Amino acid sequence: MILYYKFRAFLVTWALRLLPRNVPVVLQGLGSSERLCEHVALLGYTQVVIVTDKFLNDSGILDKVKASLTQNAVNFEIFEI
Repeated sequence: MILYYKFRAFLVTWALRLLPRNVPVVLQGLGSSERLCEHVALLGYTQVVIVTDKFLNDSGILDKVKASLTQNAVNFEIFEI
């Protein structure tokens, strides 16, 4: 019986190796936040939550992100900590 479970675990492990995996995406540099918004829309997300603090929200730093999400037809909610 133990041999059965070991064989089953072996098959599951190999089956998981054959399944496609999502490749991580790293965005850095100038304009990376706008590219992130475009990537979110490209992946098909239509609703996102932006978690931020009061300073970032009030300072206008997020204005480009909000505009890019709106331009890409992604609805967003802002959650201030």
